[in-house]
Amino acid sequence: MKLTLFVSPDYPHSDLIEQRIKSWSLKSGASIRLSSDVNLPADLYFYPAFDLPRLVEAGKLAKVTPEFRGVGSTYDWNDLMSPYSQRLALWNGQPFGIPLLGEGEVLVWRSDKFKDPKKLQAFREKFKTEPRAPETWDELTNWAEFWNTPEAPTLTAFPTRAEDIQRIFLIIASCYERKTLINSDVGQKILSTQANDELFSFLYDLKTYAPRLASPAFQYAAELLARMQKCRPSGTGDPVEAIKSGSALFAILKLDELARLKPQEGLELAPLPGAAFTYDYNSGQKVIDKSGAINRMPFIGWGAWFGGVGADTKNPAAAFDFFADFGNPTKTSLELLAAAKWGVGPYRRSHEETRNQTRFLGYGFDKKQTEHLLTALRFENTSSIINYRLSPRTPDVREQTAILAEALQEIVSGKTQVDAGLQKASRLWIELGKKQPEAVRKQWIRNSLGI
Repeated sequence: MKLTLFVSPDYPHSDLIEQRIKSWSLKSGASIRLSSDVNLPADLYFYPAFDLPRLVEAGKLAKVTPEFRGVGSTYDWNDLMSPYSQRLALWNGQPFGIPLLGEGEVLVWRSDKFKDPKKLQAFREKFKTEPRAPETWDELTNWAEFWNTPEAPTLTAFPTRAEDIQRIFLIIASCYERKTLINSDVGQKILSTQANDELFSFLYDLKTYAPRLASPAFQYAAELLARMQKCRPSGTGDPVEAIKSGSALFAILKLDELARLKPQEGLELAPLPGAAFTYDYNSGQKVIDKSGAINRMPFIGWGAWFGGVGADTKNPAAAFDFFADFGNPTKTSLELLAAAKWGVGPYRRSHEETRNQTRFLGYGFDKKQTEHLLTALRFENTSSIINYRLSPRTPDVREQTAILAEALQEIVSGKTQVDAGLQKASRLWIELGKKQPEAVRKQWIRNSLGI
């Protein structure tokens, strides 16, 4: 039996795919050839989570069968974290995606570079704290500006990929855009009384279906990015080398980037920053949390990878078996977590159980820093937050991303003001949406949120 596996050209670790093919082929006796052309028919698809709707709308994917999702399946669908099983894997309420690789990011900072006595004293007087990991994006920006000099930028170079530009912007914006709603008795009461259209509106207003890019939280996030840009080196650069060499004091690294960063004295890990205030959805006014709690809103789906069975495959059983082996909860998925070079984050509840936490020692950090890494991943993947935010995932998401990334590049470079840049991106999103009938566009927006 011969199968064809489409692998998105975006995926950077082809050797992982080859490893999984070899392992399964030895057990099954089947062979798999690779394809990078999405227009050609395939038995299996491997793609970024945000591309699922595009593939479904193109008629490429078959639904995930009840047997695959049922009790007793090798894959163990019920072990998946709820954002994956209940939202990211679905389109129009139906399951088409099979989560295979999770995502994760961490803040890395250099605790050994705050040595200048006069500068250190001035820092203490101004910010009323010792140097530490910034808790909020405001702190990160303020501190980067304080320590920055033209000769020694404190941050890593601005990303070049459109997806990375959009990701960092939306991660920041999500923290200021809405207060997290904890899945508790109080949270469930709020959920039952507050309309879903308000609670889950993020990039779009679910009452009007208009883009919200120009609303206060998004404007504030863009302002922070513009300020951060003055603390970055010109041109491009490797964030791993920048933080490793000490030429940068702070870096946001994805897990496969962290795997390239060998532990050394002065390198500290921490969760991504959050926000000390949010903007009210209706009034747009700033709301400060009087308790002093940091608002860390999970932003999920930007870096996860899924599998899918081809809609026209003649060997669906074999295709599902390949993905069951790839995502095996007690073997393969744990091995991939431990192999740090792949940068695989947790996507199963069992991945965060105490018995599996040693898997993350593969990054080479000591017990203290590994615990910081685990804390960061828990904040990013927690299922205790009801209103977590999803990465954009309409079928035209790649066109949307290109529009937003271009606007952000113009903003951080100073070519355009924040409001004008985001208003322009909003107009272009509206024009893009007009390529579909209005009813279809509205349904796409709702489907993208899994509601």
